[in-house]
Amino acid sequence: MSYNKQIISVLVAIFVTTGAANAQQKYALIIGGDYKPGSEIPTGNQWNNGSDMDPVKGYDEFWNDTYLMWELLYKDPISNYSNNNIEVLFAGGEDYSITFQNYYDRYKSFPNYQLDHITDGSATKTNVMAALDDLVNIEEEDYLFIWIMSNGGDVIIPGENNSSFVYLWGYDPANPSEGRLYDSELKAKLDLIPAHKKVVVVQAPHSGGFATTLADDNTIIITSSQTDEQSSRANDTPYEENEWWDGVQYHHGEFGYHLYSPLNGESPDYSNTYGTTPFSLANENDDDVLSMGEGIGWELNHNNSNNTPVISDLGGNVDYISLQYSTLFIDDINGEDKTFTGYVAITGPPVVFPYSTSHVVIYNGNVNFVKAKIYFLDDTRLYNDINNSGVVMVEKNVQLYGDNTASGLLSYKSIIIGDGVVFSGMNGEKWGGLAIANCGLSLTNVTFTDCGAYLNTLSGLTIYNCNFTNAELKADYMYVSTNITNTHFVNSWVYLSGYGTGDLGVTNCDFYGPASGWYGDNALYLIDFKDYSITNNVIHNYDYGINLNYCGGPYTKRTISNNSINYNTKAGIYLLRSYANIKDNTGIKENYVGIQCTNYSNAFIEGNKAATHISQTQRINDNELNQIRSSAYSFPYLKWNAIWDDDNTSPLIYWDLGDTEGTPQDISYNFWGDPQYFDPNEDFFPTNVFQWNPVWELDFGPPPVLGAEALYESANQKVSQQDYSGAKADYLQLINDYPASKFAKYS
Repeated sequence: MSYNKQIISVLVAIFVTTGAANAQQKYALIIGGDYKPGSEIPTGNQWNNGSDMDPVKGYDEFWNDTYLMWELLYKDPISNYSNNNIEVLFAGGEDYSITFQNYYDRYKSFPNYQLDHITDGSATKTNVMAALDDLVNIEEEDYLFIWIMSNGGDVIIPGENNSSFVYLWGYDPANPSEGRLYDSELKAKLDLIPAHKKVVVVQAPHSGGFATTLADDNTIIITSSQTDEQSSRANDTPYEENEWWDGVQYHHGEFGYHLYSPLNGESPDYSNTYGTTPFSLANENDDDVLSMGEGIGWELNHNNSNNTPVISDLGGNVDYISLQYSTLFIDDINGEDKTFTGYVAITGPPVVFPYSTSHVVIYNGNVNFVKAKIYFLDDTRLYNDINNSGVVMVEKNVQLYGDNTASGLLSYKSIIIGDGVVFSGMNGEKWGGLAIANCGLSLTNVTFTDCGAYLNTLSGLTIYNCNFTNAELKADYMYVSTNITNTHFVNSWVYLSGYGTGDLGVTNCDFYGPASGWYGDNALYLIDFKDYSITNNVIHNYDYGINLNYCGGPYTKRTISNNSINYNTKAGIYLLRSYANIKDNTGIKENYVGIQCTNYSNAFIEGNKAATHISQTQRINDNELNQIRSSAYSFPYLKWNAIWDDDNTSPLIYWDLGDTEGTPQDISYNFWGDPQYFDPNEDFFPTNVFQWNPVWELDFGPPPVLGAEALYESANQKVSQQDYSGAKADYLQLINDYPASKFAKYS
């Protein structure tokens, strides 16, 4: 193995010890044998029966097909294999293209992939067995692919099936077992590797015994020939298969060419057709992925050599697995329980117009995803309608990916989402994500990136410690309770409708915009909640921070308190025909309008009557147009607030009376900023309808150090003075009096 690539067992140990959520891995072992066999290997066991070998370069197809298989795994744009998890053991330990410096760039990892080489070691028996031993450390949810291309033979065992073997680098007839890998040896190693799905492909003469010996329910084995058959070079019949670059022909195996090309979607020379037949026709399901079964089907239909490929698939997996995914979820589930693990692709039957515009996989039974990465390919939906009895269980740390807004996980019945689940767009693309109706839902430590959670008619919703990035939370008709706590929204928006009966709590959340949503750029767009409490949040950089429509009532909980609502380009808080108690917010500032009340809204905007400094009461300041703006019948109750803008050119308080006269408003006992800048004739509109005296006198200098912080500073000062008993007393008092403060933790 190369110095710059970590051994697989070390990688596995790192994944385990760090508790990585992305534990599902794909591993590959690619083995290329002796491309220039000598007389020590019998001619009948040599590749292509020993014919047409270049006297200098040997059989270049050994490298070409090995390189192409590495490339096919490495370059997959959706679920690529990490190069650290692809072990390449080729011939004497060097890339063929390095050995022969004038080799064409098509088969070089540099400059194609900016990798100096892909070969990690020589294909000796010692290295092959060591690599297989390393793979014993991978996990059950992992996926293993093995590719072998070499010379090969068979051993006749009386009364049993023939046993196949491949020759490895450094074969010595005097000690044959040290230079051969027997099917029984590979079987013994594979049985110790816990990966739930394994695919083994052998392109070698007499390789059919591998299919017989290695067979089990979780392993698919494909060989290029029967036990008693040769394996041969592509024969360029009926179309060219060995392509030409700069006047030099580059070769392939007949088997390798017809397996690689459909799986890749194009031939080694970048043609997407074989003759006039598109490789895309291999995809019989007309979905977004080619299964191994479809690839083998093409192989069997187009391989015209004298060699017969052999397939072993005891578990019936070949149509439900691909090179990229250990499981293809393509069929409806009707009443049976299913568990999926590892790399899972959701792909469906062909679209049937006009009845369907996307691939839909329907389940009626319990579906459990555990230790899985799930890919929703193209516009595929996994769907459970209201008449079905099945439940989807997405267990902790499962990851779901998509790249189409029509795709997603849909359920109209029960669904359970575990801790640490991730919904994410692939390569930054937007996709549908999660859509749920008619059930309760609890989300803890769930991440939504480049997608949404679309919820309808839920009997209860709890969102705790979740993350939304470039994402959407849209919930209609929440008719019991909705609680969102300790959750982070970055370039994301929330639309919630309470249907007139639900209650809402949004607490200790962060909203950092901007975000473009269906209802404009709102951090919180709320409709028709009878009860609500929006407390201790940070809401910055949207058009509207909080946008309330038809919320609250005269005798209900309707609180907006202790929030930081800043830098929103239209309004920090916007009320439309809503009731709100807006109190003790730490800052409503540098918005376009601080608070806007419209269409018969009823708001109480009230600070802390006991404050002596502006830092101790509700602050509404330095908003660009108005600090408070109201329509004719929506002017709020306004007391004990610090409201100012020392460089304003617009009124602090603006009351749009329209054609009405308006009842004079008492706005006394508020602080209006530095007296030298306060002018009631300019700061109130209209000027003649407000009673603003007496003014609430507050200190507006530097804020005093009080409470927990004052005790903490006092204790630290006593430490510096070596008054340790006094410091201890202050620390203990701080912990007892302010146990929830950050200073208690420091103490």
